[in-house]
Amino acid sequence: MHIFTNPNFDFVRWKWHAIAISWVIILAGVFVIWKSGIPKGVEFSGGTIVLVKFQQVPDLDRIRTVLPGGGSNAIVQTYGDPASNQVSIRLHTTGVEAGQGLAQTADTVVDHLNKAGLGPINGPCAPGKTNCVAGTRIVGPTVGAELQRRGILATVFALAGILVYIALRLRLSFAVGAVVATIHDLLITLAVLAMFR
Repeated sequence: MHIFTNPNFDFVRWKWHAIAISWVIILAGVFVIWKSGIPKGVEFSGGTIVLVKFQQVPDLDRIRTVLPGGGSNAIVQTYGDPASNQVSIRLHTTGVEAGQGLAQTADTVVDHLNKAGLGPINGPCAPGKTNCVAGTRIVGPTVGAELQRRGILATVFALAGILVYIALRLRLSFAVGAVVATIHDLLITLAVLAMFR
């Protein structure tokens, strides 16, 4: 079965166009990162995630407005099956990084929800229970910085491993090409994430 009758496409003809587009995207991403930084998840920047299960369908906009600071530092979205009425509330702040201090932000979120009449949120969830806290996840700033450092090291070691393996198995020029292509993909991805926040 022939899908293409003449499968001779001159891809190389468009290489300079592709290189130019790649450089434009990468440089635009570098500019955005330089001006605004790159948005990091709670896992890397430190923060608190609170999962709340409501009895009624939750109003995300109302939840966002009653949070500390008017929700400017929060990401509020539905979590899991929509029928479960669960909401994930992410805040890029934590309490004091010691003892019970790390739980203060989660407690503050629950207090604000209760004061706004969105509860009452009565402790942790149990089977069949609603208006409760389904879970919390807290990452301190020190742990977040360590995860970020380890992620960068893992990327560097993976690229070095690819370079060594392909150089030994095939040729050094193939290894350099593979690593450059991978770095290109990483830079394009970072640029798009930074530009679209």
